[in-house]
Amino acid sequence: MNTNLWIRSMAVTVALVGALLPASGVFGQTTGEIAIPVVGPDEPIFGFEGAIVSIDPATRIINVMGADILIPDALVIEGTTGVTGANLNQLLDENAPNRVRSIYAGTSDLGTPYSAATFKGECVRRDGRLVCYTVVIEMAENVIAGVLENVDVEAKTFSVNGVACVMNLDERFGSEFLGAGLVPITFEDLAIGEGIAAVVCIGYFHEGVLHVVTTEATELLPPPPAGAVDSVVIAQTRGRNRARGAELRVQVLTTFELGKTITLYDDLGSILGIEQVISDPLTGGGEAGFRLRNLDRLPNTVRAVSSGGGEHTVEVEVR
Repeated sequence: MNTNLWIRSMAVTVALVGALLPASGVFGQTTGEIAIPVVGPDEPIFGFEGAIVSIDPATRIINVMGADILIPDALVIEGTTGVTGANLNQLLDENAPNRVRSIYAGTSDLGTPYSAATFKGECVRRDGRLVCYTVVIEMAENVIAGVLENVDVEAKTFSVNGVACVMNLDERFGSEFLGAGLVPITFEDLAIGEGIAAVVCIGYFHEGVLHVVTTEATELLPPPPAGAVDSVVIAQTRGRNRARGAELRVQVLTTFELGKTITLYDDLGSILGIEQVISDPLTGGGEAGFRLRNLDRLPNTVRAVSSGGGEHTVEVEVR
């Protein structure tokens, strides 16, 4: 979920009704295709965050709080299951049979007098029209944090702090489980943490149930790979290129056993370092940290391998 759409300094941030013309690729020529606009350095930006009134897939228009906004054909709408301006029909209520709430403001065919979704977007004007270059549509962001309880793998339900939770079934938005290092895990992996794992659930609350879009269980490791006895997750990488040589920091999470080590490899298979796993008193798990200086270069990826056989490879984040 992207909550940083307002970072860029906006010369203009208003909610207004766009005077929209027919869709076009080259503005002024009606071709039926809308291109993603290239934003100039001093160009006014128009920002929106609010309820969706209507969606017209034929014209690629989403009406937000009374403003008609064009969605470019190739623009991927963040927060959805890959919906773009070219296939807005996937967002229509009638094409989401597993929904329990409408994404529109006002009364839907379900009789729900409010919207479960929020539109967030930044636009520019092209020939009098508002055209988005970044868009997020997300379910209401209700959050609950606590200990995982009452996990039912078959029904895909659980509870946190006594609140009943079910993973979102709405086809338009999907759902995900994230474990240690925000690595995807399965519902079956989630069950391992019942009664002990702290989780954060984000979704929308409806009729006494939290419909969860994202579950973060940062203490849970994925199952060991074939032939290994433990799991390893690279939780963080941070690389910098400096005049005196590259610097790289890597944090690795795993289970704790005395004498256990983590070996860190670069993308060429060379060993960057070996560290002992230490106990994390907060989680009871294990961790190993690498802080490397004066490297000849920053690797594109790093691979952490445990003495127990678990391993994990990620791209290096360069800052």
